[in-house]
Amino acid sequence: MTRSYDGSLDPSKEAEIYDLSLYVYNKIDPGVFRHVYIDVPNDRVDLSLPRGEYELFAIANTGSDPGEMTLEQLKDYTCEIAGDDDPAVKGLAMSAHRTLEVGVDAEIPILLERAVARVDLSITVDKNCPEELTLHSVALRSVPAVLSPFGDNRPAPDKLLAIYAAGC
Repeated sequence: MTRSYDGSLDPSKEAEIYDLSLYVYNKIDPGVFRHVYIDVPNDRVDLSLPRGEYELFAIANTGSDPGEMTLEQLKDYTCEIAGDDDPAVKGLAMSAHRTLEVGVDAEIPILLERAVARVDLSITVDKNCPEELTLHSVALRSVPAVLSPFGDNRPAPDKLLAIYAAGC
């Protein structure tokens, strides 16, 4: 019998974009910025900006508008990682960050990347284990409840691997 972890999302929702927040900061004066929230995004977002160089940040699937933030606030921004049981969040959190130059009318693609990972677990027991051995539960430990879309979310290198004893 296969059962999903209580905090997981349905696989069909992994690539969907349900809401989108765009933050565009002028590189010369980061105090000059635009914030756009779209609760039902389509394939295209039209945005008018004066000529210049900008940093663009995008966050998708947060479930609500994070609001206007300075560049420093956005870099420190965190959001909760929610599962199927949260009606506000329908898909995996995604983010993007890129520099862009605005000169003439242009179509600028934005590649959103998943900010979280889905983990599928497969367990094999040693052939010497008794047949009546039954796995009752699997518990994920140290799973973060929040993420920073533009910060460092990786654990320390010594925390990346867990060593399990051999045999049953």
